[in-house]
Amino acid sequence: MKKTGLLLLAGLLMPFLLQAQENAADRVFEKYAGKDGFTTVHITKGMFNLVSQLNTDDQEAAELINGLESVKILAMDDDHQDGVAGVDFYNEVVRDLPAKGYEELMVVQEKNEKVKILARTEAGYIRELLLVAGGADDNALIIIRGKLKPESLASLSKGMNVHGAGMEYLEVLEELEAGK
Repeated sequence: MKKTGLLLLAGLLMPFLLQAQENAADRVFEKYAGKDGFTTVHITKGMFNLVSQLNTDDQEAAELINGLESVKILAMDDDHQDGVAGVDFYNEVVRDLPAKGYEELMVVQEKNEKVKILARTEAGYIRELLLVAGGADDNALIIIRGKLKPESLASLSKGMNVHGAGMEYLEVLEELEAGK
């Protein structure tokens, strides 16, 4: 009887425990996903598995693709910047993100925009990379999860062939890495 009660209690609490593990970036992504004025892209491990089956001679690209688990991109549409007052992805994510688990890789602050790139690492690999931009001119959020070598990040931005939405900042990381 005790086992049944414990299993029932665990089953009831599981959704709450899983929701508590969702981070601030995921909450912002879900808050705006599918809403008018926002573009969202979610690439899952299934797509990366399909792509990895393609014959590629580029070992670095193959390794990168195999290490990816998911990529989520959220961007405010240019023609809705003025129509959606008070939206600032940067403040929404940074305010609630536990700084202890993330390392700041880059911060850019301009007059009307803030950009921050953060990484959560584990055993020398990047497990999660966040790029968050917010302000009056631009709002974008990129969440990349997987088991990635730090030097492969620029390859990711070029391989996805995504222009804007903050991807250009990943290419800056390659330049910084090359300068070491």
